[in-house]
Amino acid sequence: MGAEPVNFDVGVKIVPNECLDAVAGEAVRRGCAVYVVPRAEGVGRHEFFRAVDRVIRLVPPIVGGRSWDAFADSLWEGITLLEHERIVIIWPDSSAVGDERDLALAILDDVARAVGDGKRVSVFVSTGNA
Repeated sequence: MGAEPVNFDVGVKIVPNECLDAVAGEAVRRGCAVYVVPRAEGVGRHEFFRAVDRVIRLVPPIVGGRSWDAFADSLWEGITLLEHERIVIIWPDSSAVGDERDLALAILDDVARAVGDGKRVSVFVSTGNA
């Protein structure tokens, strides 16, 4: 990210792992709420859902990890319940979902763009593992 300003437009942005701290710092300076998805305890969508739920409460909670649609709906609802208007989600370890990474990114992008009520959601995803 270097000297370039951080782009906090709505949606998903792929950034080098070494830039994530700078993104978080700039987000805080701009008054955004920052949510960092912790490293999953394993690989797969269920572990990813659990990791997201640790920082943004999924509403309703997801039982198991079978449905990406249920995850999208629960994440959307969880974000709408947050008190903050400017939200930055940082996902440093996108390898956690294995071969479903592209699907996870598409869902995160869709949810970020669908959230209304004056909220702006930016998602930053690392190009590599944390």
